[in-house]
Amino acid sequence: MANSSSVGFGIKPIKMYGNGYENMGLGEYPVAASSSAIYFQDLVCQAATGYVVVGIAGTENIIGSLNGVFYTDPTTSKPTWRNYYDGNAATDIQALVNDSPLQQYDVRSNNSSASAQTDVGLTADIAYAVGVTPNWVSRATLDD
Repeated sequence: MANSSSVGFGIKPIKMYGNGYENMGLGEYPVAASSSAIYFQDLVCQAATGYVVVGIAGTENIIGSLNGVFYTDPTTSKPTWRNYYDGNAATDIQALVNDSPLQQYDVRSNNSSASAQTDVGLTADIAYAVGVTPNWVSRATLDD
């Protein structure tokens, strides 16, 4: 049965391939102070600059989905953790990314009918849409 909603919720990690122990470890990657907003469970890429940026359709260097960021708040000077980055120009931003190559994800399709069972396990493009506030959740969907 097709899903009645086509509004995305990002790329949600659900489980790992194989029978190994799953520790949900997150990789830490720097985010440039000039970066635009990155929403919770947006796909992220490693840019040529060495910084993490939001992954958009057609991007090939995706490293995982954003679980949150840690930085020093520029107005309060306090260490801050959020599940999104709002583009606040902090200078020491670290993105926490679900980056395991064995990670399996759940993603909503933008297809108006049911996706075929034969599509499971294949690669596909994403349809990126700006996330929603105040919850800062990604609206990315599978473009099939």
